Amino acid sequence: LDHFRDGVFFVPLAPLENPDDIPFAVLEALPGQFQPGGCDADTKLLDYLREKHVLLVLDNFEHLLDGVDLVAAMLDAAPDVMILVTSRAALNLQAEWVRTITGVSYPDNGVLDGLEDYYAVQLFTERAHRVRGDFAVDADPASVARICRLTEGMPLALELAAGWLNTLTPADIVAEIERDIDILATRSRDVSARHRSIRAVFNHSWRLLTDEDRAVFQKLAVFKGGFTREAAMEVAGAGLPVLAELVDKSLLYLSTEGRYTIHELLRQFAAEHLKAAGEWDATFDRYIAYYLSLLARLLPDIKPIDAPARQIEALDEIEADFENIRTAWTWAIKRGHYHLIGPALETLNFFTDMRGRYQEGLQLFYFAKERLYAETSTEHELLRSQVRSRFYRLTMMSGIDPGMDVQAGIAASLEIARQIEDRHETGYCLYLTAMWLIMQVKTVAHLERGRQGVPPLEEALEHFRAVGDTFYETEVLTWLGNWTMWGEQHEEGQAILKQCLAIKEDLHEINGLAWVTHNLGVNMYQLHRYEEAEVHLQRALALMNELGSIKGIALSDFELGCLMGEAGRLDEAHQHAERALQVSQDYHFDEGIKVAYALRSLLASIRHEDYTTARAYAEESLVISRRDLFSYSDRMVYFTIAIAACGQGDFETVRQNQPYFFWRELNNPSAATFYLATEAVILSQDGESETAVELLGLAFNQVPSASGWMEHWPLLTRLRAQLIAELGTDAYAAAWERGAAQDLESTIRRVMGQGAEAIQLAANQALAEPLTERELEVLHLLAEGLSNREIAERLVLSLGTVKVHTRNIYGKLDVGSRTQAIARGADLQLL
Repeated sequence: LDHFRDGVFFVPLAPLENPDDIPFAVLEALPGQFQPGGCDADTKLLDYLREKHVLLVLDNFEHLLDGVDLVAAMLDAAPDVMILVTSRAALNLQAEWVRTITGVSYPDNGVLDGLEDYYAVQLFTERAHRVRGDFAVDADPASVARICRLTEGMPLALELAAGWLNTLTPADIVAEIERDIDILATRSRDVSARHRSIRAVFNHSWRLLTDEDRAVFQKLAVFKGGFTREAAMEVAGAGLPVLAELVDKSLLYLSTEGRYTIHELLRQFAAEHLKAAGEWDATFDRYIAYYLSLLARLLPDIKPIDAPARQIEALDEIEADFENIRTAWTWAIKRGHYHLIGPALETLNFFTDMRGRYQEGLQLFYFAKERLYAETSTEHELLRSQVRSRFYRLTMMSGIDPGMDVQAGIAASLEIARQIEDRHETGYCLYLTAMWLIMQVKTVAHLERGRQGVPPLEEALEHFRAVGDTFYETEVLTWLGNWTMWGEQHEEGQAILKQCLAIKEDLHEINGLAWVTHNLGVNMYQLHRYEEAEVHLQRALALMNELGSIKGIALSDFELGCLMGEAGRLDEAHQHAERALQVSQDYHFDEGIKVAYALRSLLASIRHEDYTTARAYAEESLVISRRDLFSYSDRMVYFTIAIAACGQGDFETVRQNQPYFFWRELNNPSAATFYLATEAVILSQDGESETAVELLGLAFNQVPSASGWMEHWPLLTRLRAQLIAELGTDAYAAAWERGAAQDLESTIRRVMGQGAEAIQLAANQALAEPLTERELEVLHLLAEGLSNREIAERLVLSLGTVKVHTRNIYGKLDVGSRTQAIARGADLQLL
C-alpha cells in the first residue's frame, strides 16, 4: 500500500441507491474539504484526482452499474489512479481486469487427513471458539469437512454456520444446511442487515436480475457438479447472452475446462424459486432426458464396432458429468422413464468398468434391477433381463461379491434372451456364462470348470458375428485367446490375442487395446519370457494411464512390481507397489489393495526384514482375497506369507503355503526360487545342511529375472555364510554345484512329495470333524467340476450316497454350496 504516494481510500457503496451519488461518496472518502457550489461533483472529483497517485477501493458496485461511466472517466483523467472495485457483477469496461473471488480452500470429498491445513476449516474453527471454547474439529471431522464443502469455503456462510455451535452439533448443522439455507443466519445484533443471513445476500443478487435471467437461473438449479453450455441450452433454455450475464453477476462460474458451476448454496436458493414457480418437474424431466440421451449418443465412441472411436474423450465427457448422469439415472428409474434406460445402460456399464467406478456402478444397476423386478408388468421383461445381466457383469469385473447367485442370474437372463430370439443378448449372456466359469479357476483342480466355459464362448462368437458386433467379437476372442494360452497352446493363444490387438488398434479402442496388451504381458510372464512381459506390461500401463482405468493401472503396476521384485530391482518394484496401492485406495478397489499389500509384504521382508509388518500386509491381503468373488494373483499372497513366516521362524506356516506356489508346472523359475529358498531355510534348521545348499545352488542357478531377489534378502546371505562355516568351503562348493546341476522339476517334485501328503493329512486332522477318505474323494471330484451323478458313476456309488457325502462335507467345512466347499477345501489345503 505504500506504493501509492497520495494514499489508499475505501469508498463504501452499499448504502447508495442512486448512481448519481457515487462522486459524492468518493469525495467524502478523500482528504480535504470540498466546498459546495461551483462546478458539479464529477468535475470536482476529476480535478482533484488528475495529479494524484492513489488507490480507490469502491466496495459493492453491483447495484450501481449505471454509474460505470464515472469509473472510466476517472481512469482517463488521472493516469496514476488505480481503482479496485468489488462487485457481484462485472463492470464490462475495456480497462477492467476481472478477478473472480471464490471461497477459501476446503477439503475434497472423502479427505479427512490434514484438515487443519485448509483455510475454511481454520476460519470455521476460529469462529467456533467464539461461541464454544471447547470446540474441537477432531470430535467430528467428517461433519466439519462437510460444512466446509457445502458452503464451498464462503467466509460469511462459514461464520454463520459456526454461530450455531452453541445449539447444534456439526452433524446437525450439516443436516440443516442440506435441508434449508435459512439456518445460515445470525442472531447477533451488531451485524448489518445484508450480512445477517445468506438468504439476504442472495435476495440482493436476485433482485438485480432481469425476469429472463431469473427464469433461466432457477432452472439451472437442477444440475449437480456443473454443466456444459449445450446442457444449459437443452435443459434450461440458457442462450449465450444469458449465461454471460449470469457469469458477469457472479451467479455462475466458468472453469478453464469450459464448464459452468453454481455455488451449492446458490443452487439451493434457485431450486426453491424453481419449485415455487411450479416448473421443477418439467425442467427435471428435460434434465433426465438430456443426460441419458448423452449416454446413448456416446455409445459408438465407448464401444466402437466399425469406425475409429473417440473413446478417451467420451469417457472424459461422462466423467465430467457423472454426478449429473448418476442423478438422472436414479430419477429416471424412480419416475418410470424406462424408455430412456435401455439405450443408456450399455454406456454406463462400460464407463463404470473402464474407469473403475465399480461401487457406484453396482449401486446404480442394483437399484435399477430391484425397481424393475418389483414391477409386475411383462412390458419391460427384456430391459429387466438386460439390467440384471449388466449388474452381474460388473460384479465379475470388480470381484465384489453381490451376496447372490451370479450364475443363476446369468442363466435366467440367457433363458429370456433365447425365448425372445434376441441374438445379441443371447451372445452377451453366453459370454457372461463363460466369464463366470473361467474366472472360477483358482487352482489346477478347477481347470475342468474353466474348460466348460469354452463352448459358451464359441457360441457367443457365432451370435456376435451374425449381428456384426465387432466389439464383442474381439472381447470373446480375447477370452478364448487367454484360455487357449492357459491350456498350454501358447502359439495359438498368442495368435488369437494378436488378432484382437490388430482390430482394437484399427478401431482405436484404447480399453480393449490396453487389456489385450496387459494379458499378453501376463501370459509372457507366466511363460518365463520376462523381457517380452515387461515390454507388454509397460505399454499396457501407459495405455491404462491414458485411459484412466483404475483397475488397469493397479494391476499393471502390480505385475510390473512383481516382475521387477523377482529380478531384484527392488526400488522400481517399490514404486509400482505404492502407485498400485494409492490408486486402489483412492477408488476403494479391493483387488488392487490386495495385490499391492502382497507386494508391500514381499518388499518389507526382503528389503528391511520387517517380518511383523510384512506378515500383517500379507494377512490383510489374504483376508481381502477370501472376501472377494474371484481371486487375482493369490500365488503372490502365498509367496509373501511364506517369506514373512520364514523370517519369523514359523516354518509350519511356510510349509502350509508352499503347495500354493505352483500353478500346474513345477519348473516355473519364479515360483521355484521362492519354494527352494524357503525350503532351504527349513532344512538348515533341521540339520540337513548339504541338502539346503543343494537347493540354494539350484535356486540361484535360475535366470536372474526369477532369482535376482534372493541376492537382496539378508536372511539368505546369513544362511549361506552359516552353511559355509558348518560344511567348510570345499563341501559347500561341491553341494552348491550338485544342486545347480539338478533338474528343477524333478527336484521340486521329490522335495514336495516328501511333505505334501503329510500336509494334507495334518490339515484334515485339524478339522473339528475330519473328512473321511471317501468324503475327500468326493471333494476332489467336486473340484474337478463333476456333477453328483458323474461322481456316483466314477466311484460306483448310488446317487443318494453321493448326496449324503456332499451334505457331510458341507457340514464339516461349514459351507452351504459346492462352490464354497471347493474354496474352503483349497484354503484348508485339502485340495
